[in-house]
Amino acid sequence: MADKNQDSKPAQQPYDTESEESFDAKVLSEEIQEGAQDAPKVNSEDDYAASKQFSEAQGSESKASGSPDQFRDMAKQVKRK
Repeated sequence: MADKNQDSKPAQQPYDTESEESFDAKVLSEEIQEGAQDAPKVNSEDDYAASKQFSEAQGSESKASGSPDQFRDMAKQVKRK
């Protein structure tokens, strides 16, 4: 006797917008599987090189600004809950 609960395709789950995977990602994944959308092409070497340039630019721009007195004055203005 065959089990009626076993299908060739897994049961579709309703979209959970609270999960880590976004609604857009789920839709894109389905469209790629159906052939309606091409999978994105990733060039990790170029991405890595670009990230290094961004990281180096951020590091060279950091410098101290403001004075401790200004910080204390600002901290006094913050209301505690």
